[in-house]
Amino acid sequence: MGKRPPSPPPPPDYTQEKRELRLATEADYQTKADAYNQSVADYNQALSGFSANIGDTGSTIGGLTMRDLYDDPTTDVNENQYGGLSSALTGYRNNLSGLNAPTRPIFDSVIQSEYGPISISNIPTLNDMNTNMYNNLNSQVGSLTTSLNDLKQSRASEENKIRNFRNALLGDASNYSTSLGQMGIADMNQMNQLERDINALNTRRNNFSSSILDQLYPSGFNEVDTRVSGLTGGLADLRGQRQTELDRISAYESGLLSDVDAYRDRLGGLTIADADAISGLQDDIAARQRQAGRFSSELGFDFADELGELYDVNRGVTNLSRDRQTELDRITATQEQMLANARAAEAAAEGGNIYSAAGIDAVSDRVRDLRGDISGFSSVLPFDFANANAPLTDAEVALTDLTSRRAAALDEIQSGISGATTGMTNAELYDEAAINEARAALQASQGSLAPFSGGRVGDIQSQIATGLSQVDSRMAELEAARAEIETRAQALMEQVNNASFYSTGDLSGNLASAEALQAEVDLYAAQNALDEITTTMNRLQSEKQRLEIDAENVAAREAQGRQDILSTVGASGVPEFQNYATSSPMTMEQYLALIASGDDTETITGRSPTAFSQNMGVIRV
Repeated sequence: MGKRPPSPPPPPDYTQEKRELRLATEADYQTKADAYNQSVADYNQALSGFSANIGDTGSTIGGLTMRDLYDDPTTDVNENQYGGLSSALTGYRNNLSGLNAPTRPIFDSVIQSEYGPISISNIPTLNDMNTNMYNNLNSQVGSLTTSLNDLKQSRASEENKIRNFRNALLGDASNYSTSLGQMGIADMNQMNQLERDINALNTRRNNFSSSILDQLYPSGFNEVDTRVSGLTGGLADLRGQRQTELDRISAYESGLLSDVDAYRDRLGGLTIADADAISGLQDDIAARQRQAGRFSSELGFDFADELGELYDVNRGVTNLSRDRQTELDRITATQEQMLANARAAEAAAEGGNIYSAAGIDAVSDRVRDLRGDISGFSSVLPFDFANANAPLTDAEVALTDLTSRRAAALDEIQSGISGATTGMTNAELYDEAAINEARAALQASQGSLAPFSGGRVGDIQSQIATGLSQVDSRMAELEAARAEIETRAQALMEQVNNASFYSTGDLSGNLASAEALQAEVDLYAAQNALDEITTTMNRLQSEKQRLEIDAENVAAREAQGRQDILSTVGASGVPEFQNYATSSPMTMEQYLALIASGDDTETITGRSPTAFSQNMGVIRV
């Protein structure tokens, strides 16, 4: 029997080494845990400190009003709390952002060592950072910042409201002052309206309130009050002037009645024999009438009753004088009216324009009617309308000028229409530029005609419409021609694509057609046929190139054939042929390879292939 091998030694025991390593690891874990937990405590303690400060700031902000965001310029202290609170919130935000959170250590429950894996059982507990407090504090800072900024914005809005309201009051007061300056004593309605406007302005001013009004304007709306006071005083002064004028009118009316009574008493003591007294009374009455007729005032007044009694006295003096004076008054009034109407007609004619035929006709009718009124006027007393004739003549000259310029302008537009359509008609159908130029010219004429109305404008508009219709028809003809070119191009392309060409002569007809059609495409700018004609030309050029190459190859082979025949003629002038007995026969392997290649040509060595053999394709060297 053979000797049995010795047993292997037992494995080493590392229990003690593992225990020491485990205890060292647990001690290290504990040291790191203690340091981390202390950092967490410090972190949380810092958050608690921030919380108290932020809470105090929040209480302060919560108790603020718009009045607290104001710095009294009369003191050395800045009472506006916005800057300090905003800086505090910025500091809180920066402190929170700069607060370093400790890095949480990681403790493995099993570690690897040279003695094998070691289980760690006494893993220390790690405390948690108060992240909820951190997030809440950040949220509080953001919310407080928003609240503070909102309060600042609210104050800014309130200040704008106060300024806008004050400016509106001042603006209205300024407008009212302008209106007052433009009023006269006759503008009673405007006075009453201004009084209502001033009262309304005062009501608005008194009803306005704001908690910061005294901060923005310590003296209130004093400037507004000053302006309103000025308006009220000015309006009262204007009303006083009106009353003074009314008193003057009343006093004059009373004086006129007293004179009429005196004239009547004088007339009662007269007889027809009192010629001088009648003439003197007539002169006195006439003088009083002139004085009354010259009375003027901004205010309305009516002396009809008083003057009527005066006319009754005058009528008793002499009917003839009454009739004469009546006629003189009628002549004077008519002359003045005719002159005013003539000047109005002159102004209308000279200020008119050439665009409205109805306007020109209306002024012309006015001039004609005035001429008729003047020529139809009659009286036993002399009269003279020379003053009215001059403006009427000027009006007629202006009307003639308006009519002439209108006709010239319409003639120019009409000429442009005729020129546009004639130019398009005389142009070739393919001249799209001429068509477009005609359309542009007609549209320009249409724009030039737009301001005009009446007369022959309707006929010219019809001419323009007819011209544009002709342009559209011409363009339709051009498009139809292009479509017909496209149809022919498609037919030619189909014809060429389906044709077979064996010589360049076969191409000549189609090539000529294609070139002619290409010229039409270019001439008519028939872009819709461009693809077809391009395809056709490419096919024909390709076929032409192929046939030319084939012709060159045939010519080369024929030349080679002639050369081959000449090469067989020996020195004696008699053809000599190759001696195939000197050629090596093909082996079986060569023959089988030849058959396998599918090439049925026979390889013959010793001679160059002849042109005949090249053409037949049966002999290959």
